[in-house]
Amino acid sequence: MKKSHAFAIAYGHIAVYIISALLLLHVLMAGRVWWWNIFSFLPTWCWLAVPIFALLMFALRPKNFLTLASVLLTLPLALAQSDIQFFPHPNTLPADIQAVRVITWNSLGWRQSDRTAWKTYLGQMQGADVVMLQELIRPRTWDTPPAEENADLFPGYRVLSYGEWVTATTLPVVGVFAAKDQYWLRVDVDIQGKRVSLYNVHIPVHINPAQMLRDPPGFFADLKERHTLRTEQFRLLERELRGNSYPKIIAGDFNSTKSMGTMGYFLDQYTDMARVGSTWFPATWGDMGIHLWRIDWMLISKEFLPIEQRQAQSTELSDHRALSATIGIPH
Repeated sequence: MKKSHAFAIAYGHIAVYIISALLLLHVLMAGRVWWWNIFSFLPTWCWLAVPIFALLMFALRPKNFLTLASVLLTLPLALAQSDIQFFPHPNTLPADIQAVRVITWNSLGWRQSDRTAWKTYLGQMQGADVVMLQELIRPRTWDTPPAEENADLFPGYRVLSYGEWVTATTLPVVGVFAAKDQYWLRVDVDIQGKRVSLYNVHIPVHINPAQMLRDPPGFFADLKERHTLRTEQFRLLERELRGNSYPKIIAGDFNSTKSMGTMGYFLDQYTDMARVGSTWFPATWGDMGIHLWRIDWMLISKEFLPIEQRQAQSTELSDHRALSATIGIPH
């Protein structure tokens, strides 16, 4: 073996140890340390590069057991962080179970002033039992009052709104809950005599990357403030869910990937509808038509039956994809 080749392999193994340590640090620090949110901006599947590279280096020098240990350590960690759905498939709805269709969409985009395009896109959501929208801002070009505007967008629905949150439903409404310090709207509905809580969620984003070069000191101050706000909102939402004994459907823009250390409680306690999706990586957000992150979620109480989740086609109306889920509600 040439000396230069041997040096390259040696440096490769050193790189394995460094990026393995980085992955381990990420698992320990994500969601806990405010400045680590810089690394949280990575797409979740990028972490799979760590065990893949470690495995490649082990293949080049099979007797290096420290590198083998890196493979064995980082592979399960990277898979858990990656948010890859292995063998996702829809379920069959039992004949004796009623299903509800729920749609969630962060509707902020660059063409909200195009009312015709908006009505056309929202028209595809008609037929759903529940539609939950986030960031439904009211452009100045819309001269209709908010109540009339909502009714116009969702004919035949009861529309409930609070700030940027809009929940439209054809189901009987039995309660509405909102507060200024909470980044969600809760609407309770009746489904076959069962009270179900619908949570329309939008957690603030964790980082403003455009500020990094323009104002570095301001960027880090803002990063810390965002972390504090998000930590408090996740804590409040968890406390709210723990204190609500009704079954729940929780959906919206969490501005959080699986690897950001903030979704643990929700994924432990509720069923992720991506399991019955149609894609191995259910990315919902991106830029320039390229979706690399999943930050929008549909979660349901474990007593409900996950039947199917679909993603709407991308649209210039928003940088988010809408999620449409079919959920079985046992008697």
